[in-house]
Amino acid sequence: TFRPRLAAPKAGYPLAMSCMRQGLGFRYPCKQGVLMNILKVVSLGLVMLLSGCDWLEFNALKLYLHFNQNLTMEDGVSYFESGNKIYSVSAAYEGLEFPWDVAFIDEETILVTEKPGRLSKIDLASATSTLISGVPEVSFKGQGGLLGVELHPEFSSNRILYLSYTAQPKAGENQIQLLRAKLVGNSLENPEVLFRALPIVDGMSNLGGALLVDSKNHHVYLSVGEHQSRENLQSKNSHLGTIVRLNDDGSIPGNNPFFGDSFAKQQIYSYGHRNPQGMSIDPNTGAIWASEHGPKDGDELNIIRPGRNYGWPVVSYGSEYDDTPFSRTTDEFEAEEPMYFYTPAIAPAGLLFYSGNEYPEWNNHLLIGSLIGTHINLMGFVNGKLVEKDRLLDDLTMRVRSVNLSPAGKLLILTENGILLRIETRT
Repeated sequence: TFRPRLAAPKAGYPLAMSCMRQGLGFRYPCKQGVLMNILKVVSLGLVMLLSGCDWLEFNALKLYLHFNQNLTMEDGVSYFESGNKIYSVSAAYEGLEFPWDVAFIDEETILVTEKPGRLSKIDLASATSTLISGVPEVSFKGQGGLLGVELHPEFSSNRILYLSYTAQPKAGENQIQLLRAKLVGNSLENPEVLFRALPIVDGMSNLGGALLVDSKNHHVYLSVGEHQSRENLQSKNSHLGTIVRLNDDGSIPGNNPFFGDSFAKQQIYSYGHRNPQGMSIDPNTGAIWASEHGPKDGDELNIIRPGRNYGWPVVSYGSEYDDTPFSRTTDEFEAEEPMYFYTPAIAPAGLLFYSGNEYPEWNNHLLIGSLIGTHINLMGFVNGKLVEKDRLLDDLTMRVRSVNLSPAGKLLILTENGILLRIETRT
């Protein structure tokens, strides 16, 4: 059970505003709880009602996220329990706007992407940030914007990094792109677009955008969602609904499963995906894990295997939003079974396959950020079967965007509310 340490209202600070700042409402007793609930519902309703106008929708969403910021730097350290152990959680940085991904430069220095098109270098020790210049222009609307960031395996010497983002080649168009650039001081130099997803469509949902760098083999993986376009997802002649694999210089690996196939996009590593938003490597086996949004329910955890078909949009454990179920099997092809699926959905975002000594009880476990579930989903193995072990930080109402591991093995959690959280074992 999460036990927050609630700060008393500031002098001259209305109690209602103190409740709003701490995100108290649906779960915590508060004299202004009814007002807070009304404000949350109204703001969420505005998000839905204003979905036709990007500017109004994003500002309504910012309002909703603000009402759910219930652990800030001012609140200090709080504690939660999992598996009979006590952990501390505290805010390390705040004030980000629709953040999406984190990359560690060193133990106290990180890069963070924000969907409006900002890349920031943050010093966690001083809680200060510096904007990085030279970031590519992005199409910030719907689920699009500046998304993933990953460092080259030899970043310490070559300063090369990778960014995934949505671009607008022409008015009304949308395309996932992958950029490679060199970080020189606080600027990106020598930018090179390594990949452009085809075909170009106009959908701004179910975009994917997850990035993963395999430091052992110097491969770069990028997830490309279906973009609300289900046509030709099973043809292998479209990047949509795939995970692509490139060499670190953007060339196509000669052992890609469809290399040399004139009827397929040769960057494709796996296909039949809907919207993968997280990828992580099991350091023990080299297996690539991916978290994927289903339609209505049917979110998936998959091991990504070369050349395999993951079924979408023919096979799914979810249903259409009118509750029409998808087929669980098909005679058309052999679809890969998910390692786990969620019904009801949790809206899985970034994930981490944890292997280390800092949290030995979570060794060989998956930690998955949940957006709609507002928690960290802890998955482990029992008799070789993947099972849900716990829902960490479940009493918070913050949308968890990514779970990140520092060079020293510490957990840093990125929330869509704009706050970075540290989790440590209580001694």
